[in-house]
Amino acid sequence: MSRSIAVMVLALAASTASSAGLEGRLGIGVSLGSDYQYQGIRQDRGGTSVAANIQYEHGEHWVAGAWIGEYEVPWYRDASLETDYFLAYRAGVSFNHRIETSLWHYDYHDPAYDHYDWTQMLMSYHYSDMLTLTLGAADGFLDTPGTSLLIEGTLRRHLGPVSIGVSAGKHHLPGESVSGFTYVQFGGTAQWRKWTLAAHYTLPQSATNYTTQRLAHKGVSMVLGYRHSFGAD
Repeated sequence: MSRSIAVMVLALAASTASSAGLEGRLGIGVSLGSDYQYQGIRQDRGGTSVAANIQYEHGEHWVAGAWIGEYEVPWYRDASLETDYFLAYRAGVSFNHRIETSLWHYDYHDPAYDHYDWTQMLMSYHYSDMLTLTLGAADGFLDTPGTSLLIEGTLRRHLGPVSIGVSAGKHHLPGESVSGFTYVQFGGTAQWRKWTLAAHYTLPQSATNYTTQRLAHKGVSMVLGYRHSFGAD
């Protein structure tokens, strides 16, 4: 069912973009992934999943979009359909220096997952395409009370159509059952025309308790994606 909805969203976006003159730039994509993870957190039980996304860039500063795919809590029965919405503002500070602020809302459609809906504010500093430092604050993250915090750093090296990198991050959560953990991830991407192949390996992580150990991602995850753009370059 979720795969059908994702394909329908993708088809609708393509139809809308091709029939309207865009002042900005619209991108749509679809991907097939294994062992889905996000910000070092395990998002499925090791299976494959299909996702679709849409992103609209207006001028040099504003970006908005949505992502739709499958989500599984490791100890729950079935997969849920997850839809993520975001709005971002990008500002160039000086040559090679850029700051981006974004607001995200993560929505889970299955009633069994309703209490997992959460909202996150992220602020990132980018130096060229080599370094990214991110600070985040979230409400309702992993169904924990209060505000949780994220700090993450990423280093990348580009070699033509291939890039390699390493990321390290730490979650601090105020709840008693899930109080926080760190993660380190190595990865790379390869691009060919409109196709992207990404692979990541996450090291076994420092977790504070049994619940966090089950949520913390470790091992290899891979994603094959296709993306098409419409509108002004």
